[in-house]
Amino acid sequence: MRVLVVDDEESIVTICRLALQRLNLQVETATTAADALEKAKEGDFDLVLIDWILPDSNGVDLFKALREPSPHALGILITGQSLAETNREALEAGFWAVLFKPFTVAELQGTVQRAIAYLQAHRERERLALMVTLSDLARQIASSLDLEEVLHSVLKIARQQTGADRVSVMVWDEETQPPCLRLVAAEGLPEGLLNREISLEEGVAGLVVKMGEPLLVAAQTVPGLQVPLRYQGAGSALCFPLKVGNRVVGVLNLTRLQNDRPFSEADLHLYLILASQAALAIENARLHRRLREGHIAALASFARYAEAKEGYRRGHADRVGILAKSLAQASGLKPSEADHLRVAGLAHDLGLLQVPTDILTKPSHLSEDEWQLIRQHPLWSLELIDRPALLTDTVIKAIRYHHERFDGKGYPEGLRGDQIPLSARILAVADTFDALTHDRPHRPAYPLDQAIAEMRRCAGSQLDPDLTDLFVSEVVSQLPPTPAGDGGG
Repeated sequence: MRVLVVDDEESIVTICRLALQRLNLQVETATTAADALEKAKEGDFDLVLIDWILPDSNGVDLFKALREPSPHALGILITGQSLAETNREALEAGFWAVLFKPFTVAELQGTVQRAIAYLQAHRERERLALMVTLSDLARQIASSLDLEEVLHSVLKIARQQTGADRVSVMVWDEETQPPCLRLVAAEGLPEGLLNREISLEEGVAGLVVKMGEPLLVAAQTVPGLQVPLRYQGAGSALCFPLKVGNRVVGVLNLTRLQNDRPFSEADLHLYLILASQAALAIENARLHRRLREGHIAALASFARYAEAKEGYRRGHADRVGILAKSLAQASGLKPSEADHLRVAGLAHDLGLLQVPTDILTKPSHLSEDEWQLIRQHPLWSLELIDRPALLTDTVIKAIRYHHERFDGKGYPEGLRGDQIPLSARILAVADTFDALTHDRPHRPAYPLDQAIAEMRRCAGSQLDPDLTDLFVSEVVSQLPPTPAGDGGG
């Protein structure tokens, strides 16, 4: 506890300093308001004892000024005026107690001890409340299986709850040689640092991985090291290993840039709650991503098998998935949503397996009964996908409604305009472009300029006009030059 005593009587200042030092308090003294404000610039005070009348101010005004940098400081007013009016003014100004002159050392120590007990109880309540908040927030983090969402939540919560100016997450990358840490998410740092590889021999983060223990980094050195490790910059930092069992999967870094509110050992123990839950959430999300990638690889193989029955469709699902993902990204969808469009592209025509081959390859117009079979394929496609692994809401809507038309003349429900889910409108644009630029049983592939002209003609009737313009300007322009009519469809 840091205590400031302000009184213009040297004898009172000396008595207070000696008496409070016996209570193992860190005591600073001042005889003027100006001197007290200078002392306050050196760091926060927990408790201030201020004389009512000072040579250059009064106790009330000085206390208000001192509480601007230290809003949680507790105040005790020292005065020789034993009046009810004095008590009222002191309480209105925010003082916790009044100490009347002359006072004994026992009275001084007793008042201060009661103030310290109040401070400690108040801070313990705040700490417990923060622990409950952190636990709730940590559970929220752990509820997501999307890695980008988990990382975003960790950064947001860590910065809000710890008051850090900089927050970053590094993950352990075993695919590099040698393995290293990779900076995957950050707030308060330049974007150019993202994906940077950090060696275990580099900086505090590498040291934390080796030790497997969190570190409190002071402005000058890391305490406890045989060779002092200088911290780059002012302020302080907490560096936590993100551990699953005994295995380190990453590092969470919290930095405060100013020296006026450094992290403490208490902060280190408190925020371990957040670090431990963040580690589990990140690891779960990474495992879920690997599992999902395995399911997508199996789905791609299934799509290739389904297309092998009709040679003109070979490669169609793969290309549509890539085009749909690119358009989704250009539309501003989150990376995870764009990935879902890739899945929808792979799966959108699987239901054609249940349509007789002679209908699919028929060069002439289809009968109404044949069209009825074709119109069922989006629903059949959904039945062929592993629901828990891949069927998100985005994927379901994209596949189910990708043959709806912008003018309301499509199927299965005749939706119009914005009634059609965005994912389905995106998939429709990608599907149409690939169909136009590859051979079909009833026509050869269109050259690129003719395919673009046809898509523009269909914009507003079959296709979303805004998405069509975006697709041509942002996606088609980035495509590598390939000869049309390569046997796909």
